[in-house]
Amino acid sequence: MKKLLMVTALLSSVCMAGVLPEGVNIKGVAIMAAEQAGRRFVILDSASEDGYVWEWSPVKDNPNVAAIANRFGNPSDLRHKKDGKMIVICSGGGFAKIDIKTCKAEWAGVCPSANPHSIEELPDGRIATASSDGASVMIIDPREFPFDTKKQKKRKVLELKQAHGVVWDAARKSLWAIGDTNIVELEYIPEQMGAKVKSQHDFVTAGCGKWGHDLLLGNDGKIYFTTHDAVSVFIPETRQFEILDRVPMVKSISHGKDGEVRCVARIKWWTDTIFMGDKKIVRPGAKFYKARYL
Repeated sequence: MKKLLMVTALLSSVCMAGVLPEGVNIKGVAIMAAEQAGRRFVILDSASEDGYVWEWSPVKDNPNVAAIANRFGNPSDLRHKKDGKMIVICSGGGFAKIDIKTCKAEWAGVCPSANPHSIEELPDGRIATASSDGASVMIIDPREFPFDTKKQKKRKVLELKQAHGVVWDAARKSLWAIGDTNIVELEYIPEQMGAKVKSQHDFVTAGCGKWGHDLLLGNDGKIYFTTHDAVSVFIPETRQFEILDRVPMVKSISHGKDGEVRCVARIKWWTDTIFMGDKKIVRPGAKFYKARYL
């Protein structure tokens, strides 16, 4: 754990200035989470002992989003983007890009590959998704038809067993994906709305455990990830793996100056407790799946 705190000291959380709606004040640290009990995405204040300062649910959005609300079951991933928006996806297939300040979706749709666990925005505004039951990485274009899921272009670009995570690496112009045994580096080809494999790296033989889950690009350029058995890091320059912490069932990690934020499954795949460094943030009755710094 001490080693992890040294790592996180090198990383910083995103500034919240102008992101949250007017009148919302954070006394501690803002943390966003996929909360499955309420089928919603929330933001909480680490200094508060209860409740949330913000939440988004598809049924409270515009009629186009509310019409596909049944596809937003089991919220599974969320990422804060530099434009102040949040991209989200659910195991039921629903995905959206939400303006945090207005609490309204900019676009929304349905991933056709079964049980998506991760979402990432590509440089041109398309998105990449990773689906475990669908064993695939997909590229979806919601730009031309922001709320018409039938017209949105969708293409499978990689078959990957138990695909659980995707993250864009701007410095290397690579899309990284994680499955049950491998981390795969993809070259995104926007002209073809496609991708091709640049490299593959087996983390099981490196001793990191099996069943890759969360995938995170650190500010140091390293690829942080979790498996059923450990929290580890992949160093692209040396193509080496390093185990940071042998702890099972870590569903998500996020780095910031206050330590590493973790969701560790307690019942099935969820928890009511978010760890921020040495601090426990508890919301009784919640079913958190992933949590990240805002």
